[in-house]
Amino acid sequence: MKYNNLDEIAGKLEAIEESIIFKLLARAQYKRNNQAYEKSFFDEMLLSIEEVFESCNRYEIIEEVPFSDVINLSYEKTVDLTENVKLAYFNLLDDLCETGEDPENYGSSTEHDIYALQAISERIHFGAYYVAWAKYNQDPEKYYKFIQEANYDALYDLLTRKDVEEKILKRVEEKVNLYQKGANPKYRKIINPKIIVDFYKESVIPLTKKGEVEHLINSANE
Repeated sequence: MKYNNLDEIAGKLEAIEESIIFKLLARAQYKRNNQAYEKSFFDEMLLSIEEVFESCNRYEIIEEVPFSDVINLSYEKTVDLTENVKLAYFNLLDDLCETGEDPENYGSSTEHDIYALQAISERIHFGAYYVAWAKYNQDPEKYYKFIQEANYDALYDLLTRKDVEEKILKRVEEKVNLYQKGANPKYRKIINPKIIVDFYKESVIPLTKKGEVEHLINSANE
């Protein structure tokens, strides 16, 4: 599907946003489980899932970018922020999850990790590809000079919409509260909305804009 205007793109991003929140709340119910990564359990499960996705041509979709570098792509993506996404996500887990190990649930926690990572990556790469050109098309002359100069900082500033970002953060906070409403803290870990809001503010939104800049510059050099 082609997304031709910012309203359509915003609607898609909001849908992914809801998926991210649900997946993070689900992952929070398990311990941090560091050893699941140290023993390569995570890497092996991630690769096996991505190999299935590769066989289904999932990565032909522009915003779908694999985390495993052995996955074969039929074309080179102009933006690949998967390593940045993984780093940001694993840092988030320190605040999101209870510390400690629960070996019986390594499989479940890793499964939730992968689903959350894929949703976060989709959100960031979708924004990088589609938001960048939608904004560019609104006023090409304003962007053209900086693209030709590969002026990262100037493009980053042009792409920044503080009012929109504040609305997103407010909406994320409201949804985290809504999705946990009525949950029994005896059985469910209740997450402070600030944890997910800060993740959006410090990682999701900045990485999306980083991707937007990279896409504009890299596309011009193709």
